[in-house]
Amino acid sequence: MAKVREIRRQIKSIDSTRQITKTMEMVAGAKIRRAQGRIEAARPYALKMMEVLYNVAAFVRGTTHPLLETHDPIEKALVVVFTSDRGLCGAFNTNVIRRAESVLTREDKEGASISEATPEAKIKAREKLKALFKRRTTAIEEAERTKEEKVVEIEEVTPSVEVSEEGKRKVDLIVIGRKGINYFKFIGQEIFKEYRGISDSPTIENAREIARMLMDMYVQGEVDKVYLVFNHFKSIVEQRPVEYLLLPMEREVIGEKQRSEASETEYIFEPKAKEVLHRLLPRYIETVVYRAFLESAASEHGARRTAMKNATDNANEIIQNLTRDYNNARQAQITQEISEIVGGAEALK
Repeated sequence: MAKVREIRRQIKSIDSTRQITKTMEMVAGAKIRRAQGRIEAARPYALKMMEVLYNVAAFVRGTTHPLLETHDPIEKALVVVFTSDRGLCGAFNTNVIRRAESVLTREDKEGASISEATPEAKIKAREKLKALFKRRTTAIEEAERTKEEKVVEIEEVTPSVEVSEEGKRKVDLIVIGRKGINYFKFIGQEIFKEYRGISDSPTIENAREIARMLMDMYVQGEVDKVYLVFNHFKSIVEQRPVEYLLLPMEREVIGEKQRSEASETEYIFEPKAKEVLHRLLPRYIETVVYRAFLESAASEHGARRTAMKNATDNANEIIQNLTRDYNNARQAQITQEISEIVGGAEALK
């Protein structure tokens, strides 16, 4: 009887979880349709922006602009990582964080410095966190045991990793999304700037704010390279982490080519073509950042929908197996009760 009750309790518990995962799957499905619609709506604008850049650049070959200049030497790089604020989305955050760590490691190696996100650095950071926790716990227990009314001074241990003074390149992080922020703080990686609450439904204002900050830092020489690391949305069931070199802008991006290779359409520029190009370049940076936001948001909803669908399917399978076990246990119990009744009747004869 106890086994039957235990199986029934498990079925009820898993069924409650199945209802939650099914609801989350439906919500993610609705959100991903809206996210896909936003990507499709923004795509014509981005394509037209590229077309205009190509054609304008054909009239202004060899132009110079702060966003096109390459800094030499490269002493500081900046990586913008797009993660989510909420979990339950499979390997969405893990994949993009791993890609960001590979960029950090590569940039540090190119700068002949020690990466702050290497496996050795993570182990040291965790050891320092454990030492800090143990020290605080011991101090609190000592204070409670002696019952001394005084402030217990505890030496703070910052779980960070020292960078070799010989390294010439520093890599900073801008992290979007609570999951990425929590991870990099846990391993002791310093975060230059963090954003929360905008990964699920970003706006063009969010993209402009970040894009302007990145452009100002690059023009003023505060950074020499800017990378975007985000999940590229290929389909509902497939998202691929990618890295994109945002700054300096490559000459191929603006399509510097012979005028004969450009569109045969003739343009009348007001103001001059060079000034038009210089105005388009910041808009292009804003467009790329906004695209990264949209790709990441759609990928998050797609990953969450897939994860919740898998969880729902697993719950259905577990419930079927438990129902089969419940029926077998119930049948065995009924058979045992019948056997006891028959045995008792025979004993009374």
